[in-house]
Amino acid sequence: MTARQRPRKINTSGAPCITTNSSSATRAPAEAYLKRMRRLKFSDKTVKAHRNALGRLVSFLAGKRFQDVTRDDLEAYHAGLVVEDLSSHTVELYLRVVRKFFADLDSRSLIFVNPAAGLVVGKPERKLRWTLSDAEVRRVLAVPDLSIPTGLRDRAMIELLYAAGLRIGELAGLRVDDVDIANQTIRVLGEGRKERVLPIGKHAVRHLRDYVKHGRPKLLKEGIDEPALWLSIKTQLVTGHARHTTIG
Repeated sequence: MTARQRPRKINTSGAPCITTNSSSATRAPAEAYLKRMRRLKFSDKTVKAHRNALGRLVSFLAGKRFQDVTRDDLEAYHAGLVVEDLSSHTVELYLRVVRKFFADLDSRSLIFVNPAAGLVVGKPERKLRWTLSDAEVRRVLAVPDLSIPTGLRDRAMIELLYAAGLRIGELAGLRVDDVDIANQTIRVLGEGRKERVLPIGKHAVRHLRDYVKHGRPKLLKEGIDEPALWLSIKTQLVTGHARHTTIG
């Protein structure tokens, strides 16, 4: 894009799509590309994302043939996406689609030069994770009722989350034999089934011991040998969906 060119806002009225109003020079290759994706069993979600991205590109080119598209055109398209104030993740997705689409056209000799070759697609900015203040942590820890088994369980879960920095799935997947109270450690099976042993603080150890000794036995039905550490009042293991629901 030259210094005199200003980012042109992309026409996105309604859902971005490849319509019959689009020039056949751009519509046909794009529709053929999407048809091949469906034939190759790409998910509906992936095909839809590619359709949206190509629809924006076709709208921006306003009838220009893909054979005539230049690197400056794609830089202007990129600038137009930024003007739309789209998230960095969406901009990255649309540019990746453009790069793959032109690579496909090039591989089938439908264009003379690939204008998207070497097109830089930056990684989206990663948002900082929201964290609790010390006061908020104290308020959360005070919520469970320690006079009942489920309260002992919930307090132990919260303490472990806070002390060991576990993911919800890692916490929910803990088994009784993953806990080593004597050595103040827990064994965690994380992403990619990678196992690691983590130290836990004295507060987490104390509440975990209280739950295992006084709370869990009351949640465990007689005669049932359940390896899962966290049990509900129905003696079911507490799963990852607990982040969205109240545990019984």
